[in-house]
Amino acid sequence: APDEHWRSFVAPLPPSFIVKRGGGNKGRSVRLFGTALQSEGDPVASLIRALLRLPESGDDWILEERVEVHARIAQMTGTGAVSTARVVTLIEGDAEPRIMGSHFRVIAGDSITDNISDWQTGKFSGNILAVPDLDTGVVTEAWAPNPDGIGYQWVKSHPRTDVPIEGF
Repeated sequence: APDEHWRSFVAPLPPSFIVKRGGGNKGRSVRLFGTALQSEGDPVASLIRALLRLPESGDDWILEERVEVHARIAQMTGTGAVSTARVVTLIEGDAEPRIMGSHFRVIAGDSITDNISDWQTGKFSGNILAVPDLDTGVVTEAWAPNPDGIGYQWVKSHPRTDVPIEGF
């Protein structure tokens, strides 16, 4: 029976996990699912219904393990969502990678992604872009787009927690 097939698929999944489109980018269609997030009676049946409501498109849906945020970053951001560091590298003829730059995207709102702007609306998320020193990893400066979308503002501490970002 289809219900048994779905139950055998869903039952061993972690209590919460990420679902996103295979062809996605910029946080497009990233969603949080799991039995721990279901509020209706049977959490497995509720999760099956939620998964079946995913819209069909030309893309496959990918289920990913939900990465846990580091405790110090969670303390700074006040959220369990993951802020990420991006490292830009260059490999030249000698095949030795060189780090060219890096940035740390800090979640400032209630989003589950650290994107700076919403892919659908283009509006800024309120998230912050920080620059770590490449030798020490310590954040040297941070900024966020102004809410009206015109220009940027320097950010010294996290707007939710007041934890200093510079020096983190």
